Amino acid sequence: MKKVAIMLFVALNFNINSLDNFNLYAQEIKIEQNNQDTETKEKKINPPLDRLKDRRNARNIENNNDRNQMQDSTNRRMPLNNRATKFKSLEEAIGEAETLKMLNLSGNKLTELSPEIAKFKNLEVLDLSKNNFKDLPKELNTLSHLTTIKLNKNDFTNFPSVLFELPNLKVIEISNNKINLLDDKFDKLSNLEILKLEKNEIVILPKSINKLIALKFIDLSNNKFKEIGALADCVNLQELDAEKNELDSLPNKIGNLKKLTKLNLNTNKISKLPNDFVNLESLENLDLSNNTLTKLNDDFGKLVKLTKLELKGNKLTAFPKNFNLLVNLTDLNLDGVGKSVMEVPELTNLTKIDLSNCELTVAPKNLEKMTKLIGLDMGGNLFINIPLSITKITSLRDIDFKNNKIKVIASEVKNLTNLMALKLANNEIENFNPELYNLKNLKSLILDNNKLTSLPAGIEGLTEIRMIQLRKNNFSDEEREKIKNALPKVRLAF
Repeated sequence: MKKVAIMLFVALNFNINSLDNFNLYAQEIKIEQNNQDTETKEKKINPPLDRLKDRRNARNIENNNDRNQMQDSTNRRMPLNNRATKFKSLEEAIGEAETLKMLNLSGNKLTELSPEIAKFKNLEVLDLSKNNFKDLPKELNTLSHLTTIKLNKNDFTNFPSVLFELPNLKVIEISNNKINLLDDKFDKLSNLEILKLEKNEIVILPKSINKLIALKFIDLSNNKFKEIGALADCVNLQELDAEKNELDSLPNKIGNLKKLTKLNLNTNKISKLPNDFVNLESLENLDLSNNTLTKLNDDFGKLVKLTKLELKGNKLTAFPKNFNLLVNLTDLNLDGVGKSVMEVPELTNLTKIDLSNCELTVAPKNLEKMTKLIGLDMGGNLFINIPLSITKITSLRDIDFKNNKIKVIASEVKNLTNLMALKLANNEIENFNPELYNLKNLKSLILDNNKLTSLPAGIEGLTEIRMIQLRKNNFSDEEREKIKNALPKVRLAF
């Protein structure tokens, strides 16, 4: 029945615009057929388990063969205009100008685009990335079906004005150029959904950006923006990347962005978040790293959908009282925040926390209550041993205590039976505790730059170990050979 349906589908010559659509239709046919198979089987007595497995395996093989045959057949039948084809020049593609829908001229060191581009009337996607274009011909405005244009890694110093004459554009990528000014004409691009401007030299975001009501994604990273107020009216925005700019504040109305799920403000000059910030009710991923924040909003805990929060490099003096309301938070980066992390609230669903470079000598008091932790980074602190409270978090799989002053590894570390990676580079360890050989799940052990002269007998008890790094220690040649012989299948680095 499935093959008949596919043949009928081809015979009727439905208007399928891409291989993806064709595959989707085929999947729907498969689902319908499987549902009918299920209804038929339910009316029969269940066969023995082995026979049932054999039948399922045979049917899976048949379905896979049918699917492969269908895709091969589709590829043969589909015209070139429905396939991503790369050309070395426009002249090479001109013979297919009337039917081509996707034209890829990327990476050809082209300097000019011929006015002949106007002949590609049905073009929907145009990729001119990785060339040497400085401008685009006015004839481009005749491509009324064009929805996507990629201009990354060229030599543009101005945003091509002809793009404002293409109202059906949904995607504009013009990253890695030398643009320093944007014309205030973005109101003409009302269908634009994705705008990528990263790695240019742009200072001002035009006010007309606020007319981009369809905008869902914008990348402004690695520019020189000082403010982004116009974005506060882009109410359908879902992702905003403004990393590495010169922002010292955020729009007072930023809370209007109710659909925003991802916000990257890493490496700016933001010292305070607006009161409206906590109204970003859909926010899941927030990066505020490397700004100048000293406090968060008192009601920061209202951002209950947050799953990942990065505060690296901000010198926070305290945490908001309702911070523990972030019940969906699983990943928290407090690298370099300072001693205030000692008061980090209990976050019961946290699976990863970075407390590196905070001048800690003891572990935060609530850390051992975070019983779902898998990854813990305590590097760059002042520990002389691994705190016993941490050895109670048996869910841990990855511990990083590099760049501390640890001299002895406590026997209690052996209680971390799920541990897979132990990183202790750049400490002062002279003797490795043989009780750690009970860590049967340990795969990676990093002990570079310590004061070890030997490893105790029994290291072969680490049955799952795959890599041990022992650079910059004091092993004799004889000891090295001994370790190599004990672990012939382990990747060792001396």
